[in-house]
Amino acid sequence: MSIPVSGHAASIKRIEDRVALLEARPSRAQTTLVTYETAGREAYKNHGTDVTEIWHTVGAFTSRAHSSLALTANRLYLIPDYFDGGRFDKVSILQTAGAAGGRLARLGVFANLRDNCLYPGALLTEFAEYDCSSNVVHTSNGLWQLPKALLWWGIVANAAITLETAIRDGLFASGVSTSLATPLHSLYVAWTYAALPHVAPSGGTWNTTDNEFPIISYRMA
Repeated sequence: MSIPVSGHAASIKRIEDRVALLEARPSRAQTTLVTYETAGREAYKNHGTDVTEIWHTVGAFTSRAHSSLALTANRLYLIPDYFDGGRFDKVSILQTAGAAGGRLARLGVFANLRDNCLYPGALLTEFAEYDCSSNVVHTSNGLWQLPKALLWWGIVANAAITLETAIRDGLFASGVSTSLATPLHSLYVAWTYAALPHVAPSGGTWNTTDNEFPIISYRMA
């Protein structure tokens, strides 16, 4: 069986391996288990027992634990992340509390403003508006391609929904303060709930305390 593809040799090899797996062991390969871990660093999708696709967690290289954060309404949270380039087909957040009718959240990603400046700039894409009337994993499905770059993942809500978060004691994409003592893991800035802005508002404040780092995960395609 052959599939016409374009791109790097590694991507072609991965597709060929997956096709071979499906043809050789369809009963195993087509059994799908989807798990969102709350005790570990990553969520993942396991296709049978042979192929595992990793969901990358935005912004955190390590984290000692997970916790939760009730988002402040009309506050845009912005998390920096060194994206390695490529395509991804799912983006997820985990809502753990605060469900009620009419509660909504929006999620998107921004470019960095410019070289030698650690601040978000132009909006690259907005993934979805989530109905937060249930405490569930909210997932956007699609196919997005972004360059290898420092990116900023943004989320805003119109009410205090509670999301799974990473504890700050770890290594973060944005490093530490000039004193080398305080992790600078994300920004927040006022934004009245609506479609995400075309350019991130100026005047953001660095988050440096626990539970201020909403976990956003994406699956490479």
